[in-house]
Amino acid sequence: MLNVVIPTKNREDKLLNCLESIDKCIFNGINVYVYFDTTDEKLRFYNKFKRSWINYMHFENYRVPDFWNSFLLNMNDNLLCRSS
Repeated sequence: MLNVVIPTKNREDKLLNCLESIDKCIFNGINVYVYFDTTDEKLRFYNKFKRSWINYMHFENYRVPDFWNSFLLNMNDNLLCRSS
């Protein structure tokens, strides 16, 4: 299982390009978590690009370290990879 976490705020065009790129090379066992600053932005984007492997999330008081730490605490995977 591969989990991809994408924080986003007011970058719909870039996010759409990113997800379309992932969609072209999708394989079983991938989950993408997209974190939005506002519920409105999340719903607007969800209606634009629905896929079963994407989890659209809203994180109140959006701060990257907060949602990242929350995600890490709740993940079920055994391995964490980080790009440099």
